[in-house]
Amino acid sequence: MLYFSETGWTLPGMKEVNAAFEQEYDEAAYERRIAALARAIEQRESGDGLSEEEWANAVERLSRGDHYLSVLIGAGGQRAMAPLWVRVAAVVVLVLVYALFRKLTRN
Repeated sequence: MLYFSETGWTLPGMKEVNAAFEQEYDEAAYERRIAALARAIEQRESGDGLSEEEWANAVERLSRGDHYLSVLIGAGGQRAMAPLWVRVAAVVVLVLVYALFRKLTRN
């Protein structure tokens, strides 16, 4: 299930795997387990695994795409969101679209 993506690349047959998963498994329990594993990795001492910087870089890289795991990591306490410049660009685009809409509706 960690390869599942609605819009991005995924393994062949993942739609069927997802359908079977939704019918046969407790999705909430699975998500809690994966989120707990993510929390444990994130909180682990830096001497025995990933450093905080490596973890942050991995989460940032993962958040660039549409990945089920990034949602679960978000559930684990790590914010999995787009980089700041993407969020700022989205707000600017929304403001411009709103301004254009207002201008067109006034004429």
